[in-house]
Amino acid sequence: MPAAFTYQTGKDHWLTLTRARAIDQLSFVLCSNQVGQHTNEKRSFGHSLVYSPWGDLLYSAEEHIGTGVVSLDKDLIAKARARLNPFRDRAIYS
Repeated sequence: MPAAFTYQTGKDHWLTLTRARAIDQLSFVLCSNQVGQHTNEKRSFGHSLVYSPWGDLLYSAEEHIGTGVVSLDKDLIAKARARLNPFRDRAIYS
């Protein structure tokens, strides 16, 4: 998920929104966000991230330019979906 959040909106919302995407999709989410000062008035937040399907933070680049390596265990997707199964849970309320 590429992004270009400004510093202020990134500081206020980036971590929450990206973690929510991992949780609501029950999948790994890899988020790249621009970082640094672009002009005198525009600054990007950075904090490229990787979240697990359960919303655990696996990697954060903070405010640095670079790359990171994360091993993704595909079994975590099945485990998260077994823990939070909307189709199974929906039957309870029908």
